[in-house]
Amino acid sequence: MKKWIALVVFMFPLLFQFLQAQENWDNYIALYENEKPGSTLVRMDCIDDAPYKDYPYVLVTGLHYETTREDGFPDDDLPKLHVFSDVLYEWVLKEFNGFFVGAFTHNGIRYEYFYLKSMDGVQKKMEKFYKKKYKGKDFYLNIKEDKNWDSYLKFLYPNEQTQCYMSDQKVVLGLMQMGDNGFEPRRVDHWMYFEDETLLENAVPILKKKGYAIEFSGKPEEKDEFFQLRFWKEQSVDINSIAPVTWALTELAKELGGWYDGWECEVVKEKD
Repeated sequence: MKKWIALVVFMFPLLFQFLQAQENWDNYIALYENEKPGSTLVRMDCIDDAPYKDYPYVLVTGLHYETTREDGFPDDDLPKLHVFSDVLYEWVLKEFNGFFVGAFTHNGIRYEYFYLKSMDGVQKKMEKFYKKKYKGKDFYLNIKEDKNWDSYLKFLYPNEQTQCYMSDQKVVLGLMQMGDNGFEPRRVDHWMYFEDETLLENAVPILKKKGYAIEFSGKPEEKDEFFQLRFWKEQSVDINSIAPVTWALTELAKELGGWYDGWECEVVKEKD
């Protein structure tokens, strides 16, 4: 079970860059029940069509790796795992026309997830693959029916809170690239939208009570379909500061009958 999100990093640079150019991929790190973090690479653009009926079986396979790190992530074996991922991807695509949906690195094992049209002969061919190309290496191999794509939908794919964190992380990283010092407080603007003006009016005093100043309330343009609420507060925007705020606003917006639509701020550089 995913307990909380630690940070987003790129654990799969070679394969990730190759796949990102063709599909929509992302990755995240979360802490799991054994108190060890796991890094997940996942294909995001399958969510609207999954489960794919033509691919009712899931192949989960990967290599064990050596590590001296307390968090269980690979150290010296990381480049070798990247090469392994590339080799496995090409082989499963060729042999089984496999549908690659993600990978999970956790506590000494790198798991690769493929959906298949058939299980026939997969076990034996995979065992031969490891015996020929990775003789003597410990590997994980599991093939099972997964018509509902639970491995993808319930495990690999990030839940709403994780996606909110990932979105914040990208904004924070973008600010950092422009020289921003995220720990410096500054005005941070937020947006909520509502279909009904009464719902918007109900939200205003609640946000004021939480210390937000209201910048705009109403329809930005007469032709606009939805009512906009723009509000702000001064705060730091390092990920540990902003992520809890945006998730709380996301939850609040849903409770109030609307939806939260993100934040922005000016770049504040290190003071001399």
